[in-house]
Amino acid sequence: DRGLFHHTKRKAGLGCEKEQAAGRTAANRAVSQAVQLYLSAVQAREAVSQMERTVDLAARRLASLADGLRLGTATETDLLDARIANGRQRQTLLDLRSSLSRTERLLAAAIGRESLAGIELVDAVPAWTRAGDPAALADAALRTNASILQGSLALEERRVEDVIVGQRYASPLTLSFSVAGRQEAGSR
Repeated sequence: DRGLFHHTKRKAGLGCEKEQAAGRTAANRAVSQAVQLYLSAVQAREAVSQMERTVDLAARRLASLADGLRLGTATETDLLDARIANGRQRQTLLDLRSSLSRTERLLAAAIGRESLAGIELVDAVPAWTRAGDPAALADAALRTNASILQGSLALEERRVEDVIVGQRYASPLTLSFSVAGRQEAGSR
């Protein structure tokens, strides 16, 4: 049946388009994950840098308090409190470095590398400017967004499947009518 062939062919085409949309969706997710990891790595590097400065300042304060203790301008309690605070800050720095290392390994894996050696992570996020009518941009996004496209293709595929199923069952169907029991008006 020609109609059945047409709809079966359309269904196969829709399946192919759905798989392509699924591939684009997976690629978009991978890029999104890499961007998120990139920004996390930049943020973690900044946090490590700030904590290194904080630990350095705390070490200087500790040395100053030790001198103050010898001169009698600081107490031993002040010195012990500063040592405890310095220890906590060093632990925080170790935690931040560990987090940075983990994020960098994940980022390297996300971009298909073993390490980030030779890659400079800059703090600036690239600017994006859009040119054009916002309504046209929104319309284009709805037509090209892989996730939206995948959903609409699945819906169309279901509709085509319904037509195919209906045609399969309709093909062998024959209708018969009976006029038994009906009499002609003039035969009484």
